[in-house]
Amino acid sequence: MRFVTDSLHEHGTTGAGALRLRALLSSALAEAGRHAPGEAGRILGELLNAAEALLRQNREQWRLEDVSHDPATGTAQLARTKRMIDRSNAIRTAQINRIDQLAHQLQPDRAPSGDSPSLHLSETVGELTDRICILLLKQEYAADREARDFASRKSRHLARSLELTVTAMVRGRAALPPRGIMKFYGPAEERPA
Repeated sequence: MRFVTDSLHEHGTTGAGALRLRALLSSALAEAGRHAPGEAGRILGELLNAAEALLRQNREQWRLEDVSHDPATGTAQLARTKRMIDRSNAIRTAQINRIDQLAHQLQPDRAPSGDSPSLHLSETVGELTDRICILLLKQEYAADREARDFASRKSRHLARSLELTVTAMVRGRAALPPRGIMKFYGPAEERPA
């Protein structure tokens, strides 16, 4: 049986995915950096590093899911893998939140005109970045050219959406949705109150 992550060790794909992510996000965030005040360069650098960590975590998530889907995985291993998937999801969620915390530092309290933001967006910067990471993985692991091409086009489209989102945000024209934990992973005693 072949799994999506069978190609993990083929052709050094881990580095290639990170390079593609950095290229997509660098161009998307560069324009936003021109409009951000103060420490924008440092924040944008941290944002790129956080996005790469998110890509690595998504890759690990896929690897764990492959283990859980393997018919040869025994019941005890499946239970351990499920707990590992829950921990991985919790880490992934924390990384998305970290990206959003960094993006929030780029957002002024008010638009330069003093008006409230006129755009109310449906996704946070972290959520968009997560979707881009997943598309890059799909592009890497897709079995056929058509699926890879679609994932490539979609990731470029979302990178442009991210550029427009961050640019509108740093200009004070966009309000992002609240970000918080919508789903809790792991045992009940470990979940936030």
